[in-house]
Amino acid sequence: MLSQNFAFKFLLLITVFFSCSSSWSQQALKGDIIAGLGLMVNRVDTPQAPSLTATPKVPENFGLGLIVDAYFADYWSAEMALLFADYQFIRDYNGQLLSETVNRVHVPILVKYSFLTYFSLGLGFYGSYRMGEVKSLTSPMGQNGLQTSASDSGEHGLEGSFQLTFPLFEKYFLTLNIRHSYSLTPRTNEERNYQNLLLSLRKLVN
Repeated sequence: MLSQNFAFKFLLLITVFFSCSSSWSQQALKGDIIAGLGLMVNRVDTPQAPSLTATPKVPENFGLGLIVDAYFADYWSAEMALLFADYQFIRDYNGQLLSETVNRVHVPILVKYSFLTYFSLGLGFYGSYRMGEVKSLTSPMGQNGLQTSASDSGEHGLEGSFQLTFPLFEKYFLTLNIRHSYSLTPRTNEERNYQNLLLSLRKLVN
């Protein structure tokens, strides 16, 4: 499994390469719609509870994303995305660890501001909805009837993003999106906040 540090450096190298080869200087304006498809990697924040007797295994999970940006004013857009991937949930029971994963569709809706041609910042809310069966990574706790929020049908929270945008050719762009999700509905002693990297190919469709 690729480490998060390796994945970040690899994606950053790609964006630097395309930034050096592009000459685009036009900001997105009111009425523009940009849609795209991308690959993502997510990773739950590592729990820091002092009662844990061992450091939990926190793998990277890979998935797909569909993204649409609709510009309602110059430089301002509303972004909606559908992100499909496995998500990990970690819960601490007095030093014992329960870790579960489940496939979910993650639906962020953000307001974004574009600045300095290549950059944008976004902030908003997300909903996340279960699509598959829960898989336990630490089965003894699960067998005792204890659960994480992986079994919940849905959750919601806050999300922020920082995006780098680079042109490829006419109407096509490569974007690297660095995101962080903060859950508003965790269970007691549970970690379910996520770091996400999303690399996508996007097109100006109007």
